[in-house]
Amino acid sequence: MKKLFPAALALALVLAACKGPAAETTPTPAPTPEVPTQFRFSRDNFPQLDGSTATVPLGEAMAAVLLGESREEARGLISFNKTSRAYYNLVDGNADLLIVAEGGQDSYDYRDEHNKTWRMEPIAAETLVFFVNEDNPVNGLTLDEVRDIYSGKITNWKEVGGADAPIQAYQRPQGGGSQAIMDKEVMKDLPMMEPANSDYVVGSMIGIIEAVRSWDDRPDAMGYTVYYYAHDMGMADGLKLLAIDGVMPNEDTIRSGEYPIRTYYYAVMDESTPADSPTARLFDWLLSQEGQNLVSHEGYVSILEPTGEISQGPVYTDWSKLDPYALRSPHYTRRYEDFTDRLVPAADYGPLIPFAGAELAGTGEWSYYEGQYDTFSLYGLVTMTGEVVTDPVFTSAFHLEERDSWGNVIYDPGVMLLGKTFYDGEGHPEERFALCKGDGSWCTDFVYQYDWETYMSMPFDRGIPLLRTDGKLDLVDPVTGKANVTLDLPGQAGTEEFSLTYLEVDPDSGRVSVNLYIWNENSDGNLVLLFDSQGHPVPLPPEVKWLGRAGEGLVPAGGPLDGQGNAYRYGYLNAATGQWVIQPTLWDANSFENGVAPVYDGMNYYFIDPTGKTLTGGYDKMPTYWGEEWYFLGNSYQPVCIMDKDLNILPDSPLLASSSVGYLNNGWVYGKNDTEWLLVRGEEVWRFPLSLGQLTDLCGQRVLFHDEEGGIVTLTNLEGDILGQWGDYSSAYFSYDGITGECVINAYHYDDNTYWTDYYDLNGELLLHAQGYDTLMGNLCYHAGEGLTTLTDRAGKAVFRWVYDPVVD
Repeated sequence: MKKLFPAALALALVLAACKGPAAETTPTPAPTPEVPTQFRFSRDNFPQLDGSTATVPLGEAMAAVLLGESREEARGLISFNKTSRAYYNLVDGNADLLIVAEGGQDSYDYRDEHNKTWRMEPIAAETLVFFVNEDNPVNGLTLDEVRDIYSGKITNWKEVGGADAPIQAYQRPQGGGSQAIMDKEVMKDLPMMEPANSDYVVGSMIGIIEAVRSWDDRPDAMGYTVYYYAHDMGMADGLKLLAIDGVMPNEDTIRSGEYPIRTYYYAVMDESTPADSPTARLFDWLLSQEGQNLVSHEGYVSILEPTGEISQGPVYTDWSKLDPYALRSPHYTRRYEDFTDRLVPAADYGPLIPFAGAELAGTGEWSYYEGQYDTFSLYGLVTMTGEVVTDPVFTSAFHLEERDSWGNVIYDPGVMLLGKTFYDGEGHPEERFALCKGDGSWCTDFVYQYDWETYMSMPFDRGIPLLRTDGKLDLVDPVTGKANVTLDLPGQAGTEEFSLTYLEVDPDSGRVSVNLYIWNENSDGNLVLLFDSQGHPVPLPPEVKWLGRAGEGLVPAGGPLDGQGNAYRYGYLNAATGQWVIQPTLWDANSFENGVAPVYDGMNYYFIDPTGKTLTGGYDKMPTYWGEEWYFLGNSYQPVCIMDKDLNILPDSPLLASSSVGYLNNGWVYGKNDTEWLLVRGEEVWRFPLSLGQLTDLCGQRVLFHDEEGGIVTLTNLEGDILGQWGDYSSAYFSYDGITGECVINAYHYDDNTYWTDYYDLNGELLLHAQGYDTLMGNLCYHAGEGLTTLTDRAGKAVFRWVYDPVVD
């Protein structure tokens, strides 16, 4: 059954108990003429802002009003780093003014360690609201009863005046803004009860609302979220808010403190900031009636009672640039009525788009500050028409691409990898992966491990290599999802002490070379395996510790250490028998191509044939085989010799006059000399004037240039005809539409104040102008951030909108 959540439902519940949306007090410009002494903000003097995720909309609106720009134009100025990091940035001088929730003790300790003092004033109140199914007869609880429910002391609704039914109390994950308020203001450090199972810890606001609304068709569930998000998105039909200690939460009761739970958002700046500085003027403006009207206009609970009129004060404002405030309501349909935590294969989804729909918090080894947590998005899957087929439960969801050794995309197999966290019997988390078709027509079980750094350069010649948790290696067919071949690995595979580090496939013979690493005290680390085309292991000498790609019946292999025990020596194995054909005496050895292989003897680089016979003289660097030619480069990437595949030196190659060369996709090589750029592939040579700027990328018959000094991006064809030219970009490159695979131009601008991205097609036509990091997905624009993920068509009409509660640390 499909279930619709149109925008019209957004006001269905809370407004009977709360004040109406801020549209009642939308500021309107007063006819007062401009005061000559007013201070004007500009992009040059606008303070560097930072703050909490929840205050990003306020920051954008403030920049729009004070700079006289639209919210869209001002958005690039606002890039908040979340609460704790914002306080650190203020101390370090990387922010001038914070709009932020209260920081933890570590923020104050860091301030004191650096002998700083702050001026800190509340600008908006916040609270926690509790909600139940509308059919639940309970209309209110005491704060003590809430605490007893979530500590496990009260377990049945009849204990608080309701029906004789167990209370299904949903929780939020640790690290989120809602849970921080719950712990501090409600539980008062009393431990939360252990949930009956992990389903009762819901990672998103939408998720907890859905869970409470649809709990087994009975009104026994209960949940909570912060008021800003409940008010901002509205509460759809089927739910009601609870009074706490006899008081309903609304703007008046929260502002006055009558509602018993309250916290704040603050404006914070260094106390030494001069009173006449732009930072201090902005700080004072936020506390003024005019600033407080904006706070209320954006859906927050202002400290001052908002008024309906705006008079020009000491700071110039332009309210005409600010769009009327609108509640951010969810907009989507559902394929399945109930919460869906897996991809149910179906033939009629069409292309699926991963969407960020929740945030979790955790501490990782690469946390920005020691002891601080990182935030992690959870992803769901939605169709191009805005139909949700999977709720946000995946720790990762992305399209796989095969890349060459230079990072160029060479193959898009049309599949996605989905990650999900599972727990063992002792509660230890483990992330597992499943492979699915991009249209959802099939999906494997979650039986795979994945490491982006390792797998991104592995070949797909016999299928997508995926290491299973049971210690086997599947080469998965991207069309069917079935394993073309399954390779048996040693017993350590599938454990934390084991990783796949390197894999090579001979596309001609189908032989697979596998390099493994074992992280334990009983091994020297490296373990290698060689398989024939049927997946049968080939026995190897015990001293072999590294394998390259098989080619023409031989496999480069690293064998015994040198006499001093600190370096391998390399030779070649017979790929069928695993026995040494060329003894391991070399310092380096590469795969055979066209009957030859480049090697290094410790002094020179040269070529050998399959018998080990030397074919050429020595060179200083190992050559690269690209586009059916061999390139020997000097220290600055200047070519010193170029040979064809038969080792004939090409003395007339125009690239030999280049100061350096680089490798592009499909065998193209580019070079630069004193007068021009060159694009060369075999006998094809194309020339371009240096005045076009840096040659940056190539896609099909299109070439992209960027003049760094002027910021000019130029698109040409191979003949050098200019198809498009645009200014003020920091860089540009070709990217691929995540749904159609279409090659497009991604040109972006970035500086201390703004970021925007423009997408052009290969004819130079503008496809999309986006503030921030919006991306193309088919004919749709994807945007995610600040608790909102949207898909809009090229005309800006929303196809999909998902609202969630972002982590506020």
